[in-house]
Amino acid sequence: MAKGNDGNYLQHCVEVEAAVLLLSQTDPNRRLHIALTHGMEPFEKIENPKAQKNSNVQKKLLCDALAEAAGEPKCDERKIVEAYRESWKSQAYRPNIENLFDELGTGKHYPNSAELLRAVIGTTQLSGGITECNKAKHAELAAAWDDSNIKVAQRRPRPFNSWREQLNPDGVLSCPKSLDVPWLFSMDPMSYKENGSEDDEYLHHSDLCLLAPALERYVGSGQPGVACFFVYNLSAGVENQQGKFCSFINEIAEHIGVDKRFYSVRHNLRKNKDNIAGLLFSDNELAKEFDPPKIESVSVDNNLGGLKNRILKLNYRPANQMNQRKSRMYTATENRKKDNRRRIARIDNWINHAQSVPDGQEKDSIRFLFFWIAYEAAYKNDDSNLENRDYEYKQRERLHANISKYKYAIDDLQKALGHCQAEAKELLGLRQANQCFWTKLGKCKNWGKNATSWERDFIENSEKAIDNVTAAIYDEKYLEGALNSLFDNLYVVRNQIVHGGSSGEYSLGKSQVKWGTKLLKWIVPSIRDCIKRNETKDWGNPPFPRVGEEADEENPPPWMEDR
Repeated sequence: MAKGNDGNYLQHCVEVEAAVLLLSQTDPNRRLHIALTHGMEPFEKIENPKAQKNSNVQKKLLCDALAEAAGEPKCDERKIVEAYRESWKSQAYRPNIENLFDELGTGKHYPNSAELLRAVIGTTQLSGGITECNKAKHAELAAAWDDSNIKVAQRRPRPFNSWREQLNPDGVLSCPKSLDVPWLFSMDPMSYKENGSEDDEYLHHSDLCLLAPALERYVGSGQPGVACFFVYNLSAGVENQQGKFCSFINEIAEHIGVDKRFYSVRHNLRKNKDNIAGLLFSDNELAKEFDPPKIESVSVDNNLGGLKNRILKLNYRPANQMNQRKSRMYTATENRKKDNRRRIARIDNWINHAQSVPDGQEKDSIRFLFFWIAYEAAYKNDDSNLENRDYEYKQRERLHANISKYKYAIDDLQKALGHCQAEAKELLGLRQANQCFWTKLGKCKNWGKNATSWERDFIENSEKAIDNVTAAIYDEKYLEGALNSLFDNLYVVRNQIVHGGSSGEYSLGKSQVKWGTKLLKWIVPSIRDCIKRNETKDWGNPPFPRVGEEADEENPPPWMEDR
């Protein structure tokens, strides 16, 4: 059952106004490409506000809009009211205005975002994708958009059907390679969390590395578009949830170079809690024209300590505030440069160690490890969870996603894969370089009985990975997936060496070490060069930061200087 409060009004009103007034009108055929991350059922029940004891949650904006939709059409009514009314037609639902909320509480008449956009844009004019993790809701969505240009993410266990997975180049939320229509990206997570990395219903700060490159592709298409982030019930108190969320939106906007706006409606009458929308506009003119009805446009105070509850007429700040903002931006940029230079120095150091090792088969393990340390220096951040292998994968995949969007890095990596194509194919086709092989071998009691099905799955997956590497040499959209597959297998080779699972020069698996060393020799310097040419970009904070320049007994860490 949908809660149905003014936060829902905020979301639906913004989405409909953006789709109708800003985006679809810029296309001669009124087409629109959408990416919706939290699908919901096409229609759900809405809680009856009359029966609710908690009066702290505001519902007036939403209730007024629904009541207007139940009445007779007016020539000057809001687009959201028109959208609610039109969506009910697909349900063959004619509301009784006298008992509207009683009816909504007993039947599924409350539409999701996709149904509202269908109502005001039209099914045939819409394209794009929707994700939904709930099994029952996913089935309803898939049925509702069958035989349309809207793709609903395939129902599989998490994380494969989550919005995070579907931001990948082949996912339903990713920007098409040749997008030629306006776009609307919208997400309404449960809420925002500054810390965390789980693939759950919340939006985390760590998701920045996924969202920024994905939205950069949309902006890079040249088509007008809006990205919407809706979060509910955020406090401006001690934890400063509002400020942290606004800072998160600012970081994305700065990363992809677009304008942003914030909108809010009050959630709790007694406490200082708001429902907030952060919007990113591909074009500054779109931001200037956007003015959703009965929603407050707000600015963020200097220290991002919360939202100012006032209408923002001009995006103006006094000179001293502007200077403070520029100073903070300069400091942040300099800190990023410093972090990235330290990261580059570490990568260079281990690459030099690897290149100084003499050639010879017995030295391949040493060279492999030096190159691998250089690679870890490129992707490791100080928020890494060293005990969580899944998070380790995510750290690597974020690096691959980031470097796969820079043209010169793409050229270098495609050249590297072309030069090492034979080694890549051998490694991907090797059972012993596949994590599942060792998992099955060590844990499965009926290995012999299950060998045939495992072998069939392995061949299918390895052939797909090999095809992906071959395609990546000529088409950049396959590059990120190719890197993920290769480094999954290289990680197994790394573990065999590091954890004493190899006999070195006497090992029967010397070939895989040799193949891996050549791959790392070509790929890792390309990654280093990409970071070096983009030292102002946020590649994260390297782990184990220096506690002092060349800290030792004569130059101790800061907290020991006075002892």
